[in-house]
Amino acid sequence: GGVVADLQRLYIFDENDGGVTTKPKISMPSNFHIEKYVPEWQLGMYNVCLKTGDSGKDGTHLFPNYDGILAERYTGPYLSLPGSIGFSLIDDNRKDQFHGVSGYVLAALDSAPFYKDFEEVWLKEMQVKYPLTLKDDPTLSKDEKELVHSFHNPVFYYPSSFSVAFPSHLHIDLLPHAQGYGLGTAMLTVLLDALKEAGSKGVHLGMASQNENALRFYKKFGFVELARVNDDTNELITPEEINTEHTLYLGKTL
Repeated sequence: GGVVADLQRLYIFDENDGGVTTKPKISMPSNFHIEKYVPEWQLGMYNVCLKTGDSGKDGTHLFPNYDGILAERYTGPYLSLPGSIGFSLIDDNRKDQFHGVSGYVLAALDSAPFYKDFEEVWLKEMQVKYPLTLKDDPTLSKDEKELVHSFHNPVFYYPSSFSVAFPSHLHIDLLPHAQGYGLGTAMLTVLLDALKEAGSKGVHLGMASQNENALRFYKKFGFVELARVNDDTNELITPEEINTEHTLYLGKTL
């Protein structure tokens, strides 16, 4: 039962191999497989976050002093806080210091307690590691300073309508060499099934409003538009702002 049973339904069984093969029903290269996250892959997960940190492109140049700061904001909490679910995409052809981690899909089962722990536990550690005085350090990049600020002034968009119908939320990132093979589809399928098995009624996510490829991808899964939010004010955009960059929130009933 549980997540294992759902994964067994998603994956092709090979009785001669003694269990579940690494190949989902969705076709994908044989050197890739999806596994539930284990702590030894943390460095690899952080690397994926950094290497996709510039709107999907390598963001290393944006964080010259603290190359882990982006992942400590957007990836790390999902690897340690209660109520998190995470799966790693492993490339068997890349057995490097990152253990072949080439992508991930992460989720919080219930966003309300997750955000509470994020603020009371995770951010307390980050505030010590990245004191607010760093914002005055001239050697820090603009992006580094913005993340330091976010550790001390966190902002979430989680209205009551989300908590009722779409309490879970997710993130997904893949390195460039893992894109274009249906791996994102396979990973999201695994995660959505795991969330449903864990009792989630629905899931939401935030994405850049002008990322049309991502929007098409999520719509194929049945995600629908929930809200468009101004990133500066954290409020719904006005009709005049529809063509400006903002965050588009999507949701899916499970």
